[in-house]
Amino acid sequence: MSFNYQNDAFHSKIYENYKSKLVEQKAQNVSQQQAQNLQKRSKQLEDLKKVYSVQKVELFFDAGEIDRNEYHITFQSKKNGKSYNIRLQLSYDFPQRRPKFYLDNKFLEDYIDPQTLEIKYYDYYPWNTEESTLVELVKNINEMMNIRPVNFGDDYQIIAEQIAFQLKETQKCKELNQITMQNLFPKIDENKRESEYIKLSKNPEIINQQIQSSQEYCKLLQNCKEKSDMVSTLATSIEKEYRNLEEFKKQVNLKQEQFSQKLQEYLYLHGEIQKFQERFEIQAAIAILDCEIYNLEDEINKLMQDRFQNNLNEIAKKFKLLKEEQIYLQLLKQQYMKSN
Repeated sequence: MSFNYQNDAFHSKIYENYKSKLVEQKAQNVSQQQAQNLQKRSKQLEDLKKVYSVQKVELFFDAGEIDRNEYHITFQSKKNGKSYNIRLQLSYDFPQRRPKFYLDNKFLEDYIDPQTLEIKYYDYYPWNTEESTLVELVKNINEMMNIRPVNFGDDYQIIAEQIAFQLKETQKCKELNQITMQNLFPKIDENKRESEYIKLSKNPEIINQQIQSSQEYCKLLQNCKEKSDMVSTLATSIEKEYRNLEEFKKQVNLKQEQFSQKLQEYLYLHGEIQKFQERFEIQAAIAILDCEIYNLEDEINKLMQDRFQNNLNEIAKKFKLLKEEQIYLQLLKQQYMKSN
């Protein structure tokens, strides 16, 4: 007994047609949702620009491929009158996903994440997909930062202030090291000092006290000199570390550019892998169907050879069902050919 394998191509075509329609429908739904999100995002950004200075940031790579767009918003503090920037990040599915705000400087406030510099506004003003707007949210953040202004402290500025302080302390030690007896007693002339020394020389106890005081003073000067040398060494070390930080910053920028290029290559390869995976899944399904048909034919032939009537009846029923399925698929094929 043989089976008609000419329908395999037809089965595969029906399966591929069904799968392509599902993919097309899914893509259409996603496209419609993205279009709605884009319209809402554009509207809210236009409203925001009417109140604040907003500039879009050109990233190293296509912002659409990393699922976000980035903007700079300029604020002005009501307390000190200084202007500062915050970074706004909007994901591709905004407003379903809440916006993110970041600062570009260091700070000392509990509503700023110390690792990412993200403003944790959601602890005070939760984002509502349907009701919240960028304008109201930015106003609330601005007001919060005016009430509790951030304490900016750039890394390089902190290092520079430390170096200046240490140099100032070094200068103080040098000045202390240059103190003489004339500086300590400016109103006593040389003759008076000599007469005082003669008087003191006749009193050993006073001389011992003076010697001890002089020794302590020498120790103090020596200690100041050591501290001055340590501060100078530390200042040199910090200056070297500052140069290393500058070099490291350049390396980080270079790595970021390289990462952007690698990300684009990865996204392209990821798309190609998904295409191959879909093709492989279709071929695997066809192979499974072929294997089941081969096994069924082998079972029928074996039962016919053994002449077990009961088993043959069961196989005949299964074969009948397959025939009915074949007739049904042929009708589908005819309808499909007519529709196309």
